[in-house]
This record gives sequence, C-alpha cells and structure tokens, in this order.
Amino acid sequence: MNDDNLEELRIALVMNGGVSLAVWMGGVTNEIFRLVKERHPVYAGLLALTHSAARVDVISGTSAGGVNGAALSLALLYDSEFAKLREVWMNMRTFQDLLRDPLDKNPGSLLRGDDYFLPQIKEAFSKLAKTDQAAEVNAPCPNGPERMPIDLRLTTTLLRGRLACTVDDLGTRVGDMDHRARFRFQHRDGVDGVDHFKGFCRGKDQETSGVSMKSTAYVARS
Repeated sequence: MNDDNLEELRIALVMNGGVSLAVWMGGVTNEIFRLVKERHPVYAGLLALTHSAARVDVISGTSAGGVNGAALSLALLYDSEFAKLREVWMNMRTFQDLLRDPLDKNPGSLLRGDDYFLPQIKEAFSKLAKTDQAAEVNAPCPNGPERMPIDLRLTTTLLRGRLACTVDDLGTRVGDMDHRARFRFQHRDGVDGVDHFKGFCRGKDQETSGVSMKSTAYVARS
C-alpha cells in the first residue's frame, strides 16, 4: 500500500527516573521500538490491518528514563537494535556495584557514575549509532525513518543551582535557586533542518558539527 494512504500513529514518550525501573522501562521501550520498526509479526500485522504506521517523534526522560530515551532516539535514527542497551542493564547487576567505597576521600557523589556507569552507557550508545560503520543518520529502511523527525528532551538536577527570579501574584519579585537543567537534541529533515545527531558515526568522542557521543551519554546518565 502507498505510504500516502497510511494513517500515522504518532507516539510521544515521557519516561521518569528510578534505578529499579530502568530495566522495566527498557523492556517497554524496546517493544515500542519493535512496533515502530515492525520487527515483530504481531505488530506488523496490527499495523497492516489498521493501515497504520507508528512513529515516535517526541521523547522526554530523566535519569534512567533519559538513558532509555536517548538510546531509543539513536536506535530509530541509525536503524540499529534497541536491545543492545539490555547488556548495560544486565551488567549493572546490583545497586551495590554502583556505590562508592565508603573509605574514598572527598567523594563527589554516593554513586560511581563517571568511572563505572558512564563508560558502559557510552559503549552502548556507540553500538546503537554504529560508530564503527559508515552509518548515515536515517538511512532508508522499510518504514521510512528518513521522514521521521526526533525531538529528544532530557532533564537533570543541578546540585548547586543558579539564581532565578520569579514574580508572585501581587507583582513582587521573589528570588530563588533554580536546580532544573534541560537539554534538547533534535533531528529534522531538509536543508535547513536541525540535526544535533549529525556526525555520530565519525567516532566515539570526536567533536563534529553535531553532538559528541561523550556529551550525549553524559547528559543521558545525569
């Protein structure tokens, strides 16, 4: 059937944080990925029966949800397998492995985010973006992701915060500390389109006209 006759099923995902929910969210996200890519006969049959095509174009997440959301974006854009992230969640084993040694001097945090978790996230993202191959963002595939925009928004909490000012209902200015941080990564088609994912396949940590793999992994695991 001509794609012009298909009904578009657009999905926006919002994933919260939570260490214990990371693996569960990863499983649900993988099923959504399989739906969009039609990589299961049940999903493919349902879409064909309803003359529909599934699309995920808006993704928002924080903490564990941010990792799953960023991984889904890369899997969709580079036509890879989201299930590659499963290795990370399986290798995490227990929460105890993430804890720092209580005898460490001046620890920056309770968890080993930089020296233990971050390298595994970077490796998983590299596999999803096919950095060892001559991959192109949105290479043509059966369900047409070359026409699929991606708007990925990740949030985190600033430990020190920044000074902010709001106005109450009486018009009085009130000073406060804002601990919110928001990051946005976009991929849009066209010559004038925004593409923060461009250049991922050129190397794991190489800065290009897009966003480096290291930066994306760092933001996602925040």
